[in-house]
Amino acid sequence: MHDRSSVPRLSPSDSWRPGQACAKGLLALEGELTPILVQMVKSANMNGLLDSDSLTDCQQKVKARLHEIMQKDQQFTQDDYHKLAPTGSPSLVNSMKVIENPVQTCDKVYALIQSLTSQIRKRLEDPKSADLQLYHSETLELMLQRWSKLERDFRMKNGRYDISKIPDIYDCIKYDSQHNASVGLEDTLELFRLSRALADIVIPQEYGISKAEKLDIAQAYCVPLMRKIYLDLQRTHEDEAVNKLHPL
Repeated sequence: MHDRSSVPRLSPSDSWRPGQACAKGLLALEGELTPILVQMVKSANMNGLLDSDSLTDCQQKVKARLHEIMQKDQQFTQDDYHKLAPTGSPSLVNSMKVIENPVQTCDKVYALIQSLTSQIRKRLEDPKSADLQLYHSETLELMLQRWSKLERDFRMKNGRYDISKIPDIYDCIKYDSQHNASVGLEDTLELFRLSRALADIVIPQEYGISKAEKLDIAQAYCVPLMRKIYLDLQRTHEDEAVNKLHPL
């Protein structure tokens, strides 16, 4: 194990400096890069480049197949391994071994979230909790709202689980485990372990299960974006051509 204390930590401005200079020079930008990039992302959204609602037919079919496999209340079979991890990815295979039965694992995750919200409510009733310091000045009330919403949304009215909420659950428990350990909640490590195993399947496989599907979906996202970057660079080059030597 490496001793992390011996590794010099960079401030955000230090780590961004080389990347900022490269991006600003490449696109001939002036000013602070962060607000520029925010505006570029907004522009890309408006142009439909990053619009998650305009999913390809391939991705819609992949998501439907993924939801079907993850809603089976039985142990993963060899056929499931072939369907869900046809590339034999070690991280996928290991996660499937941890999960065993996807519905039962979701049941455990849901019960752990219920336990978490119950514990936070008890902390709120305890006068000693008034001195608790949460990360970035978040309050226990806001923490409870985060987890209560996930509790409501994860288990649907029909009793099935909305697996699209798994990445949010994983993000939240990772965040609280790293930054809000002072609250002293129980079973957070188990929730982290199970939600990570689920997320390690859901997140990558939403963008294609087979190699062909991954390529098809990646093309649908990347080609319009690369085309826009190319046109922007071409336009910038043409605008500045009067001040430059001929490229040949």
